[in-house]
Amino acid sequence: MSAAKGASSKPNDTTRVLVTVAALIAVVILLVVIYVVSYRMKRGPKTVSPSDTVSAADTVSPTDTETDTEGTTLPSQEPETTTTAATGYIIDTDKNVNEFIRNPNYQSDYYVVVYTLSQSVVTYKKDSNGGYTKLYKRLKCSTGVKGVTPTKEGVYSILQKYRWYRLMGGVYGQYCCRFSEEEGYYFHSVPYKAKDPSTMSNDGYDKLGTSASHGCIRLCARDAKWLYDHLPVGTQVSVVWEKGPYGLNIPTRNTDPKYSGWDPTDQWSPGNPYFTVETTTEATAAADDNTTQAGSATSAATEAPAPTQATSAADGS
Repeated sequence: MSAAKGASSKPNDTTRVLVTVAALIAVVILLVVIYVVSYRMKRGPKTVSPSDTVSAADTVSPTDTETDTEGTTLPSQEPETTTTAATGYIIDTDKNVNEFIRNPNYQSDYYVVVYTLSQSVVTYKKDSNGGYTKLYKRLKCSTGVKGVTPTKEGVYSILQKYRWYRLMGGVYGQYCCRFSEEEGYYFHSVPYKAKDPSTMSNDGYDKLGTSASHGCIRLCARDAKWLYDHLPVGTQVSVVWEKGPYGLNIPTRNTDPKYSGWDPTDQWSPGNPYFTVETTTEATAAADDNTTQAGSATSAATEAPAPTQATSAADGS
């Protein structure tokens, strides 16, 4: 009898093991399902990656010198409803070109995105449907230095404008547009030692296209002036730590001492040697009325040298 009972207990043990294994598998499956659901909820709605927002044709490398085309309409994106991204920003990729058009209020014809990883200021313009889909300007800039004086990510708006403004360190900037009261951020030209367009920082100009500021956005005089002239107060500015379209190249600074301190794009400042035509004329005359030798007045004029002028790069450089 005891032998029979021992034999009959083996199937029961096997059954218990199988039930236990099945229970464990069920628990594992349940945990996986809970994790997946939780992950998707935390991740939030689908967003558009930078590679989806700008095609290869729209992104210009730092060495590209092609002219920019104003009003270029970027490729349309897959429709998405207005949603709140995981970052907390309101985006609308159904109406706008990418997820970096954040919290749009559509009050201005322009929306500005500062791409710190490509050191560029990109202006998007409204299309016929009222969305920001037209890549209008691509400007090379210098933002704050990461880890030292970074330009903080966020959505701001143009608050005030100043023709000249005293900046940190006792220097001055031309065509200044303040876009953050709390952080003290401005779009402005390369710094000047004084309110004098001949005192520009040569080093600051040469560093455009790299991070170099205390947090403000530096540009060449021409590009700072364009923002100053065209962006009304209230225009939104989105600063992102992302890579976007590069700004087009700007004129190279002439290292001849007479050009030192002048911005090669500043055609509005009188006396800028990049935009001054220098003409020299020499005339000589000789006459000998007291001799029998034939003579006549002679004159010579040296040909005026060609104007020394920086070639103005296309809009959006």
